[in-house]
Amino acid sequence: MKRNKTQYRTRNWKQYNTSLINRGRITLWINPEVVKAWKAQSDGLPHKQKVYSDLAIQTVLALKVLFKLPLRAAQGLAMDLIEIMKLDLPCPNYSTLSRRAKTLKIDLGVRKTEGPIHLLVDSTGVKVAGEGEWKTRQWKAEYHRTWIKLHLGLDRNSGQIVAAVVTDAKGGDPDHFPEVLDAVEGEIEKVGADGIYDSIDNFRRIAERGAIPIIPARINAAIRPEPEAAARNLVVAEMDRLWDDKTGDARWKVESGYHARSRIESEMFRYKQVIGDSVSTKTLASQTVEVLLGCRILNRFLELGRCESYGVASPAYPVT
Repeated sequence: MKRNKTQYRTRNWKQYNTSLINRGRITLWINPEVVKAWKAQSDGLPHKQKVYSDLAIQTVLALKVLFKLPLRAAQGLAMDLIEIMKLDLPCPNYSTLSRRAKTLKIDLGVRKTEGPIHLLVDSTGVKVAGEGEWKTRQWKAEYHRTWIKLHLGLDRNSGQIVAAVVTDAKGGDPDHFPEVLDAVEGEIEKVGADGIYDSIDNFRRIAERGAIPIIPARINAAIRPEPEAAARNLVVAEMDRLWDDKTGDARWKVESGYHARSRIESEMFRYKQVIGDSVSTKTLASQTVEVLLGCRILNRFLELGRCESYGVASPAYPVT
């Protein structure tokens, strides 16, 4: 018998609707703290000093990412903004922005929350160059494409992107899992990911952080004798206990809370809808900055307002 899917209703629609409108407003200003830190401080060394601080470069690049502008247009927007505010500040040109972007360090702007977090991990591809999907399907031909990978760590409860690692397309997702885990500050209660992250080393690293892994082991996985496999063995044993020949590992997924992982898939969809599914820069260092700025912008949007929904339970499909 086909089960009914859970229906969700928005609890704070009025506030959330207002926040969605505010995301598109173009009333821009430069924070007084940014104005004070706009020019770079001299380091006292005998070499050519920087004119602009990293914060100034980040501010202009954030405008570029938010409004999907080329570098020259981003420079023009920043120049107009400085002129409208009547600030006595120089504006970095597109050449300076391009050069400085390669060494810029981006803070995701994560707000601190109380208690340990439930971390969700997954990755997605971001296109660098190549033909679009429609053209490939239309002409039945393969076109050369290049892309980078964005490995995300999401706080299930707050919805914030707490970790973001950008790599080239080489290497599997499990290889970069430790980097995402190391990028998360503070305590972690649980770590959820799909089965591709099933490895003894990843389970061990999660256990070292004092967290509970919610990663499905492979079908017919066996208990391993190695001491490093202790954390994974617990999951294997629990899946065996809840195994049902009719539903497979569905009981384990429900009882463990595995389905919360869908939230990070929604976050990756949100990134591509709001920020875009491609990057405009050419080097991996600049692409990393571009993507991380996109993640910072999404975190900033959460501060404007977040949708609060609740599931409407039904006898056929209870809310978990």
